[in-house]
Amino acid sequence: MTLSPVQFAKAFEKLRSDVSSSLSKDIALLALCDFWPNLNDVRERADFGSYLTEFRDYIEKSVTVDRLIDFSPEELEALLSVCRELNLESQQSIVATATATLYCYLGEPDRALKLLTALFNEPAPARADAATDNKLSEIERLELFLSGLAGCPQSAAALQKILAQWQGENSKLSHERALCLFVEENHSRPARGRMRSLK
Repeated sequence: MTLSPVQFAKAFEKLRSDVSSSLSKDIALLALCDFWPNLNDVRERADFGSYLTEFRDYIEKSVTVDRLIDFSPEELEALLSVCRELNLESQQSIVATATATLYCYLGEPDRALKLLTALFNEPAPARADAATDNKLSEIERLELFLSGLAGCPQSAAALQKILAQWQGENSKLSHERALCLFVEENHSRPARGRMRSLK
């Protein structure tokens, strides 16, 4: 349902307050994504132009690699859709790469490839078999997937970079660092898990 101008103004003012008062930057980004359908309905109207400019500025300033680490794949896909609608190429690249990385971690390199070929405007390979053997680890699936990938050099290079960074992390052994899961509860949203490295 399209909001009236008065309803929209009140809703946008609440969005401003939520974004500025949020201690977690990912929560602020999620609030922006949630609000987008309201703005998308009226984006062509000149009297809403200032709202669109302000919203776009929020997204441009808020999308950084470190702010996306606690996003789920679905949340990243929603944010990527907003960045595409706003034609924010730099932010599209950041979000698409973060989403592709997460899909690789989940053992779904085919979904990662689909995102990357769209990002780089490359044709999808005629055949890119996803490794579905349950005996393989997620990183082994990515290695096998890459070994048979051809026809999309930029996407393949991006996947290779994800793999190299992943292998680098796996090769590090530290007795002074531990990964810990913290749970943040917020009554307006479901609880969120946050993985942090502690020394």
